[in-house]
Amino acid sequence: EVLISFPPLFLGMVLPQWSAAMAQNDTKMFQKWMDWALSLSAMFTIPLVLGTLPLARDIMVFVAGADFAGSGVILQILIIATGIIFMGNVFGYAIVAVGEQKRMIPFYCIAAIISLFAYWKAIVNFGVEGAAWTTVVVEVFILFSAVGVLKNRINTSITIQYLTKYIISGIIMFVVLLLVHNVIHILVSVVLGMLVYGIVLWAIGGINILSIKEIFTFQSSKSRG
Repeated sequence: EVLISFPPLFLGMVLPQWSAAMAQNDTKMFQKWMDWALSLSAMFTIPLVLGTLPLARDIMVFVAGADFAGSGVILQILIIATGIIFMGNVFGYAIVAVGEQKRMIPFYCIAAIISLFAYWKAIVNFGVEGAAWTTVVVEVFILFSAVGVLKNRINTSITIQYLTKYIISGIIMFVVLLLVHNVIHILVSVVLGMLVYGIVLWAIGGINILSIKEIFTFQSSKSRG
């Protein structure tokens, strides 16, 4: 719940740009901000997921104690759902910008119905792990529904700049953490993971500082105007 509160922080800055682009019928500008939002979201989502997978058990032990070590498996599943929610938020905000949020209501209703049945069956047959995987499935459904609604309203492409570089950096970080997490403290592992990901991403040209600064520059010039 804490993690999924972060995407709205930067999407709140992108929403006015999408709305302005729609008001001017400027699909190129809308696409520009869509690309930016997807890329930035992926840049943080990929290391979050790939970094949590090898550290999940250690995180649960650190937060809740050794008795909850087994919950690491649940965290591994739920972090996948969290990553899907991160990316889904981009499309959710874009749908609000194009004024099509009402068209998502039937999909939310379907998701609710599926959830009620699926959670009941999953918990009975597979326990808490089944419930966690049900969350993943429901979030995937919501994500694809949002993509479909948005593309039906505006012909936007799904482009994630530097995606390959994010994945490469994330995999290298994952391997490093997998090798060392048993011999160093969890907090050191977290810092190490961030450093490895950031350094590798920088080294292979996956960080565009000018692109990251662009939205803040736009906001500043807009407020002065």
